[in-house]
Amino acid sequence: MKIHRRFLAPALCVTALLVQAQEKQDRHASEAAQALAAVDEILQQVSHLTGLPVKRKVQGEVVSREQIRSYIAQQLKETTSSEQLHAQEVACIKFGLLPAGFKLEKFLLDLLAEQATAFYDPKTKKIYLSDWTPLDAEKPAIAHELTHALQDQHTDLQKYMDNKTMSQDEEAARQAVVEGEGVLAMMDYTLAPMGRRAVDLPNLAEMMESVTKSGLVEFPIFSAAPAYLKEGLLFPYTSGMVYAQAKSKTYGAEVYAALLDHPPHSTHEIMHPDAPAVPVVELQAPEIPAAARTGYKKLDSNVLGEFDISVLLKETLTAEAAKTIAPAWRGFHYDVYENAAGQVLLAHRSQWKDAASAQAFGEAYRRVIAKKAFPGEDNRVEVHGETVDVIEGLIRR
Repeated sequence: MKIHRRFLAPALCVTALLVQAQEKQDRHASEAAQALAAVDEILQQVSHLTGLPVKRKVQGEVVSREQIRSYIAQQLKETTSSEQLHAQEVACIKFGLLPAGFKLEKFLLDLLAEQATAFYDPKTKKIYLSDWTPLDAEKPAIAHELTHALQDQHTDLQKYMDNKTMSQDEEAARQAVVEGEGVLAMMDYTLAPMGRRAVDLPNLAEMMESVTKSGLVEFPIFSAAPAYLKEGLLFPYTSGMVYAQAKSKTYGAEVYAALLDHPPHSTHEIMHPDAPAVPVVELQAPEIPAAARTGYKKLDSNVLGEFDISVLLKETLTAEAAKTIAPAWRGFHYDVYENAAGQVLLAHRSQWKDAASAQAFGEAYRRVIAKKAFPGEDNRVEVHGETVDVIEGLIRR
């Protein structure tokens, strides 16, 4: 799904402050000026840490909560139509990733406004700093966002993230590169005075998981978010950081540039950084009989990646089901339809590592459907070798 990709960091380059998340009173004008003055110095430090050269100066601006919220609202409006948001709502609810009646647009705006501390805008080429966070607490976030500025100077981030030929799962993988590198650089910036490097820490993933869980619990909107949105928000930061750390074994000091120049193609690659990359199987959703589609409008046609499947199985069934089944993902394509009465048809075809994996997913998905319990519907789950075909929401006659 694109909920946590298109609508979050890739479009806005907004960073949740993962360290020292406490909030203080609005800073005085003198401290705001110090924050802006620190941008040049931090930019040089981050360039040294990442190996990404500074090609041009990065301008900065201090903004208020109201300005940040207004900016995010405008970006959502520019990047995503109401129709696209509705299609995402409908698909996620039907899959069971969001609760019935969930209103996505307002929630995303509230969530992003709550999370924003500093952000880099690839359109204006500027970094924006909050006027309420103390300088010492904001410096790591500035380092993170200036990593995005250097990435943008190395490769146009808007084009990197908004390639019309990519699936939403590939967009998610690229987002994980962008944000994972940002977190790794932020950690290196924090550790530099101690003469340590984040890539050398053996327990970096566990440490970051602990930091994010303890820090982000302070944000009430995030805490109240459905699990899919929570995990989707954290995935590019935490899993992306682990991916970048793992790939540093291959690329060494050139890892930042290498991952931008040779990006991954799926969240499967992000989640298994030490395994050989597997080709993504291109699929088409199974055809819904024409009679069953009468009166329905096709809202969207897209993919789910291993990350989406993992969250779906974990939240609907068990963590063990997610752990054993999701890694066998090789491709997943869905079509979603809706009629004037709000009834939804969902068709999807998935490809798996082998016939046994497909059988396991088919059996698991039957249980997923049973738990969703949309009344008055017929559903079909068919396993054909390594492929699973599903049609959900057929009206009983």
